[in-house]
Amino acid sequence: MDLVSKSQFIADSLLEKIRSKQLSGRIPSDKKIAEEYHVALMTAVRALKILERKGCVIRIPRKGTFTAEIQPKILKIFCNNNPTPFFGALQELVHQWDPGYQLVQMRNPQEADLIQWTTFSSLLNWHVNALPFSKERENRLRRQKHLWEIMFDLHFRNGQLFGVPYLFSPILLNYNRTMMRELEKDFSPADLTMEHFIELLRKASEHGYCGLDFSSFGVGFFLSAAHTLAMGNPGIESLLGAARYMKEIVKYSGGNFAEGKTLFVLEPRHNFFHDRFSDYDIAPLPSINGIRCTSAASETLAVTARATDPERLHELCELTLSPEFQQKVTQNKFGIAMDRGVAVNSMDTSARRDDFYFSEVKNIRFSHYDYELDTLQEIALLVTDFQKNVIGCAAFEKGLRKAIQLQIRAENRRRRFSLLNGETDDIRKIVN
Repeated sequence: MDLVSKSQFIADSLLEKIRSKQLSGRIPSDKKIAEEYHVALMTAVRALKILERKGCVIRIPRKGTFTAEIQPKILKIFCNNNPTPFFGALQELVHQWDPGYQLVQMRNPQEADLIQWTTFSSLLNWHVNALPFSKERENRLRRQKHLWEIMFDLHFRNGQLFGVPYLFSPILLNYNRTMMRELEKDFSPADLTMEHFIELLRKASEHGYCGLDFSSFGVGFFLSAAHTLAMGNPGIESLLGAARYMKEIVKYSGGNFAEGKTLFVLEPRHNFFHDRFSDYDIAPLPSINGIRCTSAASETLAVTARATDPERLHELCELTLSPEFQQKVTQNKFGIAMDRGVAVNSMDTSARRDDFYFSEVKNIRFSHYDYELDTLQEIALLVTDFQKNVIGCAAFEKGLRKAIQLQIRAENRRRRFSLLNGETDDIRKIVN
């Protein structure tokens, strides 16, 4: 260990003692510190100068060195007030990472250094609200094979990675066992097709039940259907095809599943384990033309554009992928850990088809990336209004046609901008 690193080690050790109140007031002299750490006197002097530069100690000539009152650095975070143990676990993680920081929860994301992205937060404007990982950090994380590779695409946009979820969950169907036995005794979840699914909803309606409650994730369900029909190439035909399915589904949707009168519920894993789902088992989303796609719920820690030291905070974001942190935030079955080893240990409900949560990971698609942000927001509003019967079928289809025109115009603008940039680059090459 060289002179500088020895001094830094001693400075860090003394700082920890000051923070823990083991040292207060007047601290040992240079000579006593040198004797305690078995180093030269000059090394001890350098260590105290490091602390003085940080404002942790005050050196008064001929009187000695005294501890200064250390004010914790405030780390501001915007996060949901949800029932997951996220905030408490993050507080512990921050203390381990740097005891000099105090984590404070903010009500306004514009005032935060960190933000917790959940489920559809990827609709945010990345360039305004978040800062991307460095390529070195991104490449290193992608090489770690114990992490779910597919989930790196959730917050990857325009060649940059803005965050990696520490937990996630495919959004699947939950069905009422008792009602299903009444409607179809030999029901096989793995073989469920969209046509069969709609037929089951119709049967439930005929028996006086609600077929489907998808009030929370209707937009994701619609986008997944459109993506499956389009085979990843969005267009008006795939949107209208998904709309035709929605017309049939909405006929048999609504109601209150909490009263036990709903056949299917569209929910992610972390809600399934509430008491209200005790009578339900798990099924994948219905296949379309032999293909299944699903969206995902997730939680991700990201660094905002107002952060003063983003690289340091990205280090903290990376620590949320540690097994210890993920064990804490998934302990109550709020999601699947990004670490495969921790994810396996969280599956302990043998009475239900937990295997679908693993088998359907490969079918996760981030179908919101099929569209430009303005188009996506318009589609989301249309789907929500249609679910709530605010608009009818004709208005729904008309709105989708307008939305796809927004998409075409946005793509044309982007294409022209790319061409303009290319021409500018060519001119620069000629000039140079």
